[in-house]
Amino acid sequence: MAAAKRAGRPAGRPPSITDDRWPGIRQMLDGGMTITAAARTADVPRQAIYRRLEADAEAGS
Repeated sequence: MAAAKRAGRPAGRPPSITDDRWPGIRQMLDGGMTITAAARTADVPRQAIYRRLEADAEAGS
């Protein structure tokens, strides 16, 4: 990871929910879909949605 950092590349695993995909997932949730159903539809882990919702809540506070 240190070599990647020196080379200016991001280190670690890429996020499973990209900024491009988040509005669609958010729309599903706002429309009343459960987190489990939205995760299955978007083919992302449920925990990724929980983490993204938590990050959005912290950013808004």
